[in-house]
Amino acid sequence: LKLRKRIYCIEGVHEWGKSKVEPSVEPLLEMMRRMDYWMYARRDCATKSELRYYLDHEWDRCKEGSILYFCSHGETGTVCLGDESVTLEELGKQLSGRCEHRLVHFGGCQTLGGGKAAVRRRVTTFLDETGAMGVSGYGAPVGWTCTQAPAAAALELMLFSSIHSEDIDLCDGRHFKRLHKVVKGLQVRFGDCKFDLYTRTDPRIAG
Repeated sequence: LKLRKRIYCIEGVHEWGKSKVEPSVEPLLEMMRRMDYWMYARRDCATKSELRYYLDHEWDRCKEGSILYFCSHGETGTVCLGDESVTLEELGKQLSGRCEHRLVHFGGCQTLGGGKAAVRRRVTTFLDETGAMGVSGYGAPVGWTCTQAPAAAALELMLFSSIHSEDIDLCDGRHFKRLHKVVKGLQVRFGDCKFDLYTRTDPRIAG
């Protein structure tokens, strides 16, 4: 059976040193659930084998219009799960043809960072491989607990909430214009994050 449209969150597992409380994205997701914005599922993930299991057995069941959300540390072109990392190229192959009419958001530092040509090449390859309607993420260091980096939590709350409140249908390309308007507002408000979102029809990568 298909699961309802939802945010499906893969949260990396990391060593937080002397921190008494390990931060998690779950309170943000729970707030949106209580506001009746999004249903969600969140899974802790530290290894490639765990990631493969979640994507193969749960993500495939999420209804079109869902968001695949990687909440983890990141490096240029890479998602850091914890014990292991996965590149966008590897992830694209693993998700081949399995993200149609869905958005993939990377919450890690600089996952969409690097030179413009390299970023566009990675994004284009990822969209072509996965069939996703769009991919978003950051080109700069961001943080949830570090005061030296711009907080991603506020941006992501506004992004996901706006998709609901603006009634943006991720299955309908005619809604992409409104989605890009939301993105532009976030880019102005959170400029230090170097946040961006590319859709399949984005002129920066089309053709």
